[in-house]
Amino acid sequence: MSFFLQSGQHMLSSVPKSKHKTYAEATRATNVSLLHTDITPTQQENTDITRVHQTRIYRSSRSAGVFLFDITSCKPHYYDQQCVVELKKQHPNVHACMALSEGPTRYLEVYVTPANDSNDIQRNGLNFPDAHLQVLPCKAISERAQIINLKLSHLPMFTPEEVLNGLKTSLAVFGNVLDIGISTEKAAGLFMGSGYAVLDISLNPVTPDIPYQKLSHQISWMESTTDVFHATWNNMPAWCRYCHQDGHTKFNRDSSKARVLCYSCHEQGHRSYECTRRNSTTVPNKKKERKTSSKHESTPALPATEETTPPLPPSDNQKDSDDQIVDKNSDDMLASNDGSTIDEAE
Repeated sequence: MSFFLQSGQHMLSSVPKSKHKTYAEATRATNVSLLHTDITPTQQENTDITRVHQTRIYRSSRSAGVFLFDITSCKPHYYDQQCVVELKKQHPNVHACMALSEGPTRYLEVYVTPANDSNDIQRNGLNFPDAHLQVLPCKAISERAQIINLKLSHLPMFTPEEVLNGLKTSLAVFGNVLDIGISTEKAAGLFMGSGYAVLDISLNPVTPDIPYQKLSHQISWMESTTDVFHATWNNMPAWCRYCHQDGHTKFNRDSSKARVLCYSCHEQGHRSYECTRRNSTTVPNKKKERKTSSKHESTPALPATEETTPPLPPSDNQKDSDDQIVDKNSDDMLASNDGSTIDEAE
């Protein structure tokens, strides 16, 4: 019996366990850059092939000539300290390095002078043998740059080339376009109607005297009056999720307020905390009346009675007169009893 149990356990342990993915992992979209063809999505199926990843991080640094390395894909195989050790082995003339993060992106900020860059750090990059990955750096941007990361939605379902040309034309009036990409389905790689863009709104390099236009949530597609797409970014002004117009939210719309019911005055158009008649005595409170009426029905009212004052305690003179009356009554009763006995004897 133990032999069969051990053999069965051995068979179960030899079966490879399949890694189940969550719904978010299975439906997660992949961002593909259309402006930089050197950025390719990570292919986890071919783990034996050395992949090349070009870093695209738009961050400023303390000094000029700083290189940024995106080490996010190295996280399962290398810690930050191990990445710094590999950097020192491959580029020994590097004199400073910092491990930083920007949201989910982890990167190295590397300082090296051009005179000491003997291994050409920009061309050779940084190799990670255990991860089968080669990371190529990018240079840090100027401190005067104002970077805005846009999330784009409701894009027209065109080819990638048409989407790239349309977004470059539509976003050029708002800032210097640094990167443009689309979101694709993870398994099939199909365009899903959304994307992203990176803009620098600090200064127009073509016409420095003319500032860029102010960004808005609703952007016209190639100056069209009918076709639009939507953009969102951090710390953006208020916008409505119903009409996609700037300056108000869906809670401040007249059409949405018309369907709101006030629980104080039972009228539509506002909420109870906005009600001006909330503390007014002219507004009947149906809930209070309902509770009061039920209370009267359960406990019937008592009949009205005249108020009576309690008797005062007797005085000493009244007590003596009462005792004399009691003694006289007792004597009369004894006399009557004696007369009755005499009559019976006769």
